[in-house]
Amino acid sequence: MLLGAISVFFWYWLRQGFNRKVIKLAVPLVGLYLVINGIVIGSGLWYLHGHPTLVARWWETVQQQVEANAYVPWLGMAGQRWSSWAWLWYHNFHLGSAVSN
Repeated sequence: MLLGAISVFFWYWLRQGFNRKVIKLAVPLVGLYLVINGIVIGSGLWYLHGHPTLVARWWETVQQQVEANAYVPWLGMAGQRWSSWAWLWYHNFHLGSAVSN
């Protein structure tokens, strides 16, 4: 219900096009979003500053995984996803150019 009400509000607001009213609404919303993100990130950093053992334990775990080569399967999976995306893009590009000729 809430999402529907918000959608109707934005439809009513934007039905006349993207104008100054939309900018006047968007600027404070983006500013609020950035302030909230700053508060969340800042409080997380403040917490880590107060508990340095958490960072030290995390770094030790990362080093142990790097020494044990535990990161290699993850990199392999990422490379596989990248190559499949590149393959799809390549073939769509050539199909698109073949159709347009």
